[in-house]
Amino acid sequence: MKGQTILGVILIIVGAVLLTYKGFTTTKETARIEVGDVRLSAKEPVTYRVSPWIGGAVLAAGVVVVVMGVKQK
Repeated sequence: MKGQTILGVILIIVGAVLLTYKGFTTTKETARIEVGDVRLSAKEPVTYRVSPWIGGAVLAAGVVVVVMGVKQK
């Protein structure tokens, strides 16, 4: 496989994952109070949302890259 075809397949996989999972959540630790050596902190969930348009665009770009790679053969 050429590098262009591999890149296209990777883009297709990433686009499919972005369409399936519309976002992801991580935890963020924030320092609330610090007094001397004592530190109180809290963990807060942070959600990052990804638009389905972005996933579709990445998927379509992957298909275009694969088709262009096949046509160059």
